[in-house]
Amino acid sequence: MRSICRSAGFSLIELMMVLVLVAIFASIAVPSFNALIERNRIQTASEELYSLLQYARSEAVNRHANVSIWAKGLEIISGATTVQKHQGFQQVSLSASSATAELTFNATGTLSNQAANIDIKVCFAGDKSTGRLLTVQPSGRVILYPSSKQPDSCN
Repeated sequence: MRSICRSAGFSLIELMMVLVLVAIFASIAVPSFNALIERNRIQTASEELYSLLQYARSEAVNRHANVSIWAKGLEIISGATTVQKHQGFQQVSLSASSATAELTFNATGTLSNQAANIDIKVCFAGDKSTGRLLTVQPSGRVILYPSSKQPDSCN
């Protein structure tokens, strides 16, 4: 009589084929995952900046005093007091349409000494295709545009 030998598990060739397929799928998925990470960083940075601007405006109204947000270091300052300091953004650049280094909200929540809108561009490595656009109006209103409205440049 013949004895039937059953094999348990996978052969080496079957395991190698699975590894090759996993490597192929991973090489397809990694570039789109990197793009997802870039878009997520831009979205997070623009929403944090939007929140900081809204917070600075509300602090000006609550304190009945001028509150400034400095572009360098993203500090919110009321008089000589630093109200809040942001740590900055990783690999994300900010640029504004105004040459001023600070935005100052007065006690009514409007921008001090600003007659025109200030556009702030949030970009990843200077790439405008993934950039986000924020506008601060002289009335103090902060607008974060959807990602479908991209800035015209990122410099």
